[in-house]
Amino acid sequence: MAIKRKDKSTLFLLGFLGIIIGYMFVSNYFRNQTKTNYQYNIATVEKVISLGKSGWRTEFTYNLNENKTSGRYNIIRDSVKYYNSQIGKRFLVKMSDKPWVNRIFFTYELYINKPVPDSIEAPIEGWKELPDWARE
Repeated sequence: MAIKRKDKSTLFLLGFLGIIIGYMFVSNYFRNQTKTNYQYNIATVEKVISLGKSGWRTEFTYNLNENKTSGRYNIIRDSVKYYNSQIGKRFLVKMSDKPWVNRIFFTYELYINKPVPDSIEAPIEGWKELPDWARE
């Protein structure tokens, strides 16, 4: 029995929506997991990008296990000017302790209120807890 063209379109649409909804549920799960399974590192703000009507984001780089990696963090429009003034500066970033989760679900939290002095270097694997110097 052949499937009609309309039925194929409906199946495709349902499959696509299923993937989107699944991604949203899994993303939410990992964002909640990051509240208990996380690490800290030093991020260098690289640029601020407009996403059109979707808002703004800042992109940053950090070193983890001797690999330079990039991340991104969504920001509000009112903060764009401030973030632009912070390009090239270093800040603390909290992320999932699973690098693949960060790449797929962007579980980063950039602490723009925690600047990192040039004299401080992160351990190769980052910090498992908030560093003492950042608790102030």
